[in-house]
Amino acid sequence: MLGKCNIMRRYVLLSLLCFWVGLNLLLAQASLRPGPFQMPEGATYWPQRVIYKLKPGYGATMPQSADWQAWLAPLGATGAQRMFPDIAAPGDAFDKYGQPLVDLSPIFYLDYRSAHSVEAVVNHLLAHPAVAYAEPWYIYGLFYQPNDPFADTTGGLNLMWHLDQIMARQAWDLERGDTSVVVGIVDSGNNSAHPDMKDNLALNRDDPVDGIDNDQDGYVDNYAGWDFGGDTYLGVGDNSPDIFNSHGQHVAGISSASADNGIGLPGLAFHCGYLPIKAAPDDSIGAIFYGYQGIIYAVEQGAQVVNCSWGGPYPTELGRDVVNYATINRRAAVVCAAGNSTSDTKFYPAAYPRAISVANTTYGDVLYSNSTYNYSVDLTAPGIGIRSTQKDNAYH
Repeated sequence: MLGKCNIMRRYVLLSLLCFWVGLNLLLAQASLRPGPFQMPEGATYWPQRVIYKLKPGYGATMPQSADWQAWLAPLGATGAQRMFPDIAAPGDAFDKYGQPLVDLSPIFYLDYRSAHSVEAVVNHLLAHPAVAYAEPWYIYGLFYQPNDPFADTTGGLNLMWHLDQIMARQAWDLERGDTSVVVGIVDSGNNSAHPDMKDNLALNRDDPVDGIDNDQDGYVDNYAGWDFGGDTYLGVGDNSPDIFNSHGQHVAGISSASADNGIGLPGLAFHCGYLPIKAAPDDSIGAIFYGYQGIIYAVEQGAQVVNCSWGGPYPTELGRDVVNYATINRRAAVVCAAGNSTSDTKFYPAAYPRAISVANTTYGDVLYSNSTYNYSVDLTAPGIGIRSTQKDNAYH
């Protein structure tokens, strides 16, 4: 009789196990429920990767809970990682001005291997009560840089006409910048050896190049900036933000080229340091994969100004969180190109309320024909036919 009971018990346990495995297989193959999120038409995004943020109170325990793991099971999730693992939650809810501080610690990204669309996965995550937001990992484009660097010679204009238009020389009589101020250039990379740029590079002397993360900031040997994109798509970042196209170098030169050195041209903030942050992989020309990670890196490294000459027409909660964190928590200015859409389309990050959005003007201080224009634009500045530094140690 005892033997029959043991056999029956094993049979019941085996049946329950088969039922559980079968149920999970059905769940994994089932269609996910539709939801409120719709992928913007024409959006470029990272396939099989999504971003989500947990609501307050869930970030510490939720990722490891059985409930959350069961919720992720239909996705074939291969692991969730914190987006900003080295940034702790703020100690206070508000800053001294009463503005709510931003908590980046419960933001995650999730890779999955199922055949579900990114749109379906986002909606599945949004249906969980612990999720504050979920969205695709968008990939942003560098804004158009004209291929006619000498166009401004027409009509006798000189290659530094933009300095006259913004009255830079008069401004330099009042202020020329300071080495304690750092401008973070989040872009396609930089040639730090350019003779007109090397002296203004903001160096992290707490982490010399020795294979050790001396300052324990999560980045090994980030002595002269950081490369989030690496050599290839899905590659690994490194401490060499060397340029792969001239967009980032051109932007950096306008801001930070040295002055009074007998060569080249002066940047507008020529007494300030600049921090190069490469936000694109080498094999994806013009695609900014890691723009928002670059903004956070810049402000965590002490940049008081962050330049973003890239963007896209789809707002995200991650982007809003990042810009708010940079401007409120870290008191930095985030300056962004409004776009080159020849329309009133809003581009982000420029159109976030706390970003400074800059439209593009040409000779005579008139709006350039391809510039974006809308009510989120804060300033206009020259943006066509400007000579600056290039990746080959030259000027165009």
